[in-house]
Amino acid sequence: MQCTPIKSPRIKKYDDLLEILKKLIKKPHDGDILVIASKVVALSQGRVINLSDIEADRSFRAKKSRYGIGREDPRFVELVKREADAVMPGSMLLAMKDGVLTPAAGIDLSNTENGSAILWPIKAEKEAQLIRSFFMKKFRLRKFGV
Repeated sequence: MQCTPIKSPRIKKYDDLLEILKKLIKKPHDGDILVIASKVVALSQGRVINLSDIEADRSFRAKKSRYGIGREDPRFVELVKREADAVMPGSMLLAMKDGVLTPAAGIDLSNTENGSAILWPIKAEKEAQLIRSFFMKKFRLRKFGV
């Protein structure tokens, strides 16, 4: 197996991910697998929220959260509770989201504009299928994974 990173421009809110990929991937081969971070898909879907728009449950402020070690921003914990299908009690915010067990319901605070959060993408599998279909058809590939 050989992994080849593809340098992309910084993906911004509502960027057309397929158009960006069309420019970056010139000649895929049968058997290639394209790996796209969920964060990139979420950005292209506009799944960005400002934490200042979240009002935390007031009871959270009075006690430590049962969802984590108590140092989390209460607005972030509230956002995780809203986005998750289920939150597991314990020492970290581990949650189920769309059938996937993921920290913080897939919400990402890293490398974002100050005070914003990137949410888990909507129907990531459908997005992957659209990208896969395009590349398979355009390059007449029999096997191509996304």
